[in-house]
Amino acid sequence: MGRRKAKLRTRSKSVTLERVSSQDVDEVDQETHEASTQDVQLVVRVTRGPSKYLDIWDLPDEEEIELELNSEHQPVDDGARTFTGFLGTIARKPHMCPVRYLNWKVMLEENKEECWRLVERKYQVPVDPIAYAALKRFALQKIGKAWRDHKSRLKKQYYIPDSRNKARVKSNEPKGCISQDWDILVDHWYTDDAVIESEKNKERRSKQDDVHTAGSCSFAMHAAKKEKTDGCPVERSVLYPILHTRKNGSIVNPVVAAKIDKMKELLADPANHLQSSDTTGSIAWAPDDVFAKVMGFDEMKEKLAGFDEMKEKLSQFEEMEQRMARMLQQMQHISSQCNQAWRLSCEGKVMEFMDNSLIESCWTSEIVRCIHIGLLCGQENPKAKSTILIVVVLLGSESIALPQPKHPAFSLDRFVQIDEFSVNELSFSSIVPQ
Repeated sequence: MGRRKAKLRTRSKSVTLERVSSQDVDEVDQETHEASTQDVQLVVRVTRGPSKYLDIWDLPDEEEIELELNSEHQPVDDGARTFTGFLGTIARKPHMCPVRYLNWKVMLEENKEECWRLVERKYQVPVDPIAYAALKRFALQKIGKAWRDHKSRLKKQYYIPDSRNKARVKSNEPKGCISQDWDILVDHWYTDDAVIESEKNKERRSKQDDVHTAGSCSFAMHAAKKEKTDGCPVERSVLYPILHTRKNGSIVNPVVAAKIDKMKELLADPANHLQSSDTTGSIAWAPDDVFAKVMGFDEMKEKLAGFDEMKEKLSQFEEMEQRMARMLQQMQHISSQCNQAWRLSCEGKVMEFMDNSLIESCWTSEIVRCIHIGLLCGQENPKAKSTILIVVVLLGSESIALPQPKHPAFSLDRFVQIDEFSVNELSFSSIVPQ
């Protein structure tokens, strides 16, 4: 039997009260006060704290909430804000998302899976594997973002600079926080690395001038609303002014205003609009669209989701590739020396492998015997390799005849000769390390 769809009622997040300023003032300043506050009303915003979304938490198990997704499997309907708000309540649960971890990446996978299982119990998730994985990734990213914001609010509210205040901050443990996790978080705040990183982040934040006004609605939600109005996917250059304009019509700052004016100027030419074939995803874009022309390539790279992370991974891959190239070069050098020693030994010209200065200071027979024993230790066949006991005996007795060494182990070669092996499908082979 399928689960019923739940219907939720939205609630206002704040209440606005109006009251006249107090008349309880000194008689000396009574006339001045009345003249200055005669027609003035003080608007006070009274909030009720963080949203708890109890209607979702108390939802019966036989009911589920339907969630509309766009082509990128992101929530975009009227319930999307409620969905992300509910994810924020999960991020504040101390037993599900402990604050003791430094970042979301090191959060235990079992904690993340527990968060996702809770989402599955409350919301109708898609059956398609691709859509399912995309929604799961989206939900966990939102929970991680809300978890970081929660830790940031805790620091803003409770942190007191100077390490001498650490004990005081620890004793002022917030409600709904595990004591051990709180102590670990406070200890991290007062470390030298955390203090330095905090100052760097403040400096970076002060340099940001491209601040959006999207609020709690995601860019995808704004794009979906605009798409319903226009009947086609919205371009980045059209969405940008919407996301950077306040409710009163003013733009966030002059820098953004100049960019918006430039975009509108370019959009006045129909040739700069994207064709229908170029519109893919929830937001229409192209590498050379109006947004890219105005923002510039360098700034555009920073705004592409995941570009910085991909850039870091590419640099790590290039570093690993260079390291492997150097290692392969060293292995080839070692392999070439082994092959050269083995080849000269088979031809009876092993002394050509030695440096002239060593030949003059050592007995020739000892050099030849040592090289011979060394080649026996590097045999490809593990059974033909000389053990340490055999090596000691061979080095101590010159009367023992030495077997002819075969080709050195192929682990240092780039290629393997296929004709040197045979296949027996009736037996199993045991791999013996070289």
